[in-house]
Amino acid sequence: MSNPRARWAAVGAAVAITLGAGGVGLVGASKSSGERAVFTAIEPCRLADTRPDFLVGDKATPWGPGEVFTVQATGSNGECSGIPSDAVAVGLNVTAVDPSMLTYLSFFPGGDVPNSSSLNPAPGQPPTPNAVTVDLAAGGSFDVFNLQGEVDVVIDVVGYYQDHDHDDRYPAKSQRVVIPADAFLATSSTTEVTRGTIDGTYVSSGGGSLGVPIELPIGTVIDRLV
Repeated sequence: MSNPRARWAAVGAAVAITLGAGGVGLVGASKSSGERAVFTAIEPCRLADTRPDFLVGDKATPWGPGEVFTVQATGSNGECSGIPSDAVAVGLNVTAVDPSMLTYLSFFPGGDVPNSSSLNPAPGQPPTPNAVTVDLAAGGSFDVFNLQGEVDVVIDVVGYYQDHDHDDRYPAKSQRVVIPADAFLATSSTTEVTRGTIDGTYVSSGGGSLGVPIELPIGTVIDRLV
């Protein structure tokens, strides 16, 4: 094959692939469009603490048996401020302190109590934090359920999630592929393409073009021909 560098065109797809003599191999997949939540880390702040000597927030008593209590997350609450109103979820560190009985705590965005636990505190165990991510209700709150006994709860916020629209033209991460020369219908020949993409068109530093009869995701970098 001769060595002019070339311009390529390809159709965007949802997965990244590697092509070789043995055919097509799946190497990864990504959501290429649509609304997706993005996490913003913050300096941890205390949203709630029911211990009498350290009281923070609106709840001044331990969670009781079968109790569901609503905690407001967005806005300024407890020692936290500025959690945006469009947050759709929050990242928490949660600590259960001095449970009177073996129990579990569930964190959820409201509605029916889920059949799942976020913490499983037991009497006599030291306070141990657990990471919890919880979706928020439309008003920016979440609910906490305690199964049985009484237990003090400490809730710290470490970050929040917001939705954003992902644009197909600007992929978050490029995939590199190696492609056999005979996978292409040549209108001019080439041996190597090492640059990236512009709106789905594979670009090199030279002229010419190759028709591409295979689908590649936008953002793929053709590493080399073999």
